[in-house]
Order: sequence, then C-alpha cells, then structure tokens
Amino acid sequence: MGKTWSVDALWDHGAMSMYSTVTTIDESRLQEGLIYAGTDDGLIQVTRRGQVLAEDRKDSRRPRSLLVNKIKASKHEKDTVFAAVDSHKTGDYKPYLLKSTDRGKTWANIAADLPQRTIVWAVARTI
Repeated sequence: MGKTWSVDALWDHGAMSMYSTVTTIDESRLQEGLIYAGTDDGLIQVTRRGQVLAEDRKDSRRPRSLLVNKIKASKHEKDTVFAAVDSHKTGDYKPYLLKSTDRGKTWANIAADLPQRTIVWAVARTI
C-alpha cells in the first residue's frame, strides 16, 4: 500500500505479446455475420460477412496503449457493442468500460462510477 510500482514491475509485462494478437471476439446475436474483435494492442475491428465495416480509429478519448480484455455485442440493440479494456502496460490503472452505439465507429467510456485504479476485465452480455 502506498507504493507506486513502475510499468516494469508488472508480473505479466514480459509475457504480453508484442504482436497484434486477437484477445477477444464476439458475434452479434441480432445481426448474423456481424463480428467484433479486440486485440492486445488496443485495436477493435468490426466485420460483417468478411468485409471490414469499421477499422479502429484510435479515438482521442481513449488511452493510446490498450489491451482489449473482452468485447460483447449487445443482445438488445443491433448497433451497440461494449468493450472492457485497460492500459496497464503504460501504468494507467483507470477503469475503462467502453460503449459504442454505431458499430464501433465512436466510443464512450461508461466507467464513470467505478473505483479509480480498478482494471475492467470483463463485460457480460446481460447488459
């Protein structure tokens, strides 16, 4: 308690891939063939039947170095998707729970009331 650890002190820092590895993938239950994929370098890709719909734009409201832990398409709204992401690789332990209502073109962080220094690891499809 009370100590600030450097990024190099993370136990999994050396185990993290340095490549664009898909870490999570989900298909919409409302739109057949609509697939969302997140990677260990923070990219979120959206495809529909093999065609890219939205390449990641590195939205300026998001941290630059993200790890996409989980992505889930909404089971209620066909264009809505949620992503649990973190930026611990840069020493940023703020909570990031992202929501897009336009199939990943733009994102908003909806983690407003979560405690600071809390990494978000998952999001459930019950949302």
